[in-house]
Amino acid sequence: MTKAYIIKDAITYIKELDSQVSELKDELLELGNTTSTKEETEPPIKDATNIAAEEMKYYGIEPEVQLIPIDDNKLWLKVVYEKKLGGFTKLVEAVTCLGLEFNDTNFTTSNGAAIISSCLEVMSDRCVNVEETKELMLSVINSI
Repeated sequence: MTKAYIIKDAITYIKELDSQVSELKDELLELGNTTSTKEETEPPIKDATNIAAEEMKYYGIEPEVQLIPIDDNKLWLKVVYEKKLGGFTKLVEAVTCLGLEFNDTNFTTSNGAAIISSCLEVMSDRCVNVEETKELMLSVINSI
């Protein structure tokens, strides 16, 4: 092989690479144009809290609190509320302020609803009024 042939071969190879680069640039531009039109036609994403509220209404799920005494210092709690960010934390804070402690807690979410079932223990030797506690928890979940 001569130097002239090697240089000619290299130039041909570089021209082929240039043509491939220009073809790929054209493809990228086409993909960019189709992606932008696709983004324009898609509806905006709904807020997660709105979706949760709509799902609860669709399935007929209503917020509720059940509080049943088990023993002198134990209560069984079932709470159903709309799944929202920070809802469980607010409920735990309210229960703790009442002098109760969560034991054996189960937290489940489904169809836009959050469901908590738990055993509550009274932290001190005081009497807890079940109806007042139930009403307070209901007001907490309604404010979430």
